[in-house]
Amino acid sequence: TTSFFPSTDPRALRWNQRKSTMMDLLDALAADVLCLQEVDNYYNFFEPELGARGYDGAFKQRNGPFKADGCATFWSRDKFRLVTLRELELDGVGAEGCGGPDYQTHNVALLILLEVSEQSLARESEEEGKER
Repeated sequence: TTSFFPSTDPRALRWNQRKSTMMDLLDALAADVLCLQEVDNYYNFFEPELGARGYDGAFKQRNGPFKADGCATFWSRDKFRLVTLRELELDGVGAEGCGGPDYQTHNVALLILLEVSEQSLARESEEEGKER
């Protein structure tokens, strides 16, 4: 909302504008792995949009009341395969000195182990052979 971003043009905060701008940026990056935070609309926007662009992904929603956002990680399905996924809830972790045991951020994280896919390794090997 504009109260959180008073110096930002309100048009830029509208979801239809933001989603288009975000996808343009993510397309331009052409990254093998994308790590996103404060993600909402995962299931009805990010997963289908990035899935159509060749990514698989995982999402962990924040665990607090009224928290619809979370973190998401996407990886190129042509280059990687998922080995292990672990979801973390960070409330209470290192809470000493942060306001006591009731201090809760509702922060979450994903720990993901990816393995380079066999087809990606074969493509790299083939490309190296052509360069020689």
